[in-house]
Amino acid sequence: MWEKSIKRIFRGVALVALLGIPSASFTPHSLFAQDLSESPAGFDAYRAQLRAAGEAAGIKAETLDAVIPNLKFLPRVVALDRSQPGSSASGSIPAFAPYRARHVDAARIDRGRARYARLRPLLERVEKETGVPEAMMMAIYGHETNYGAYTGS
Repeated sequence: MWEKSIKRIFRGVALVALLGIPSASFTPHSLFAQDLSESPAGFDAYRAQLRAAGEAAGIKAETLDAVIPNLKFLPRVVALDRSQPGSSASGSIPAFAPYRARHVDAARIDRGRARYARLRPLLERVEKETGVPEAMMMAIYGHETNYGAYTGS
């Protein structure tokens, strides 16, 4: 049961990773040319654009079908995103060294290594399905969920 759930998470991570890789026809910022995140109706339009961008980037239809319908409009997420360092609302990107000192320590690295060892077969399968390298999925998963410790509500 947990494997199906974690596979869905990694497919979502893979989608985010793929859409974060600029291509000649698509950059993630092009999705935000119009602010579609102000309302649930606008978010539906955003999902349609996201799907089109995913298709243009060569993401498999089964990956898009597994992820995009499950995306939900969450005003709190929009507010948190806009307050991130480096966002257009917050100004310039902060220096990396202080960030690294606060967020990368031996305990996090050890958790990451242990979780990677446990999830390696699943990561290999998802990489084959999506083309997103295991390391990229683990980096996003580790940063966003502290290797599964933070799953939201």
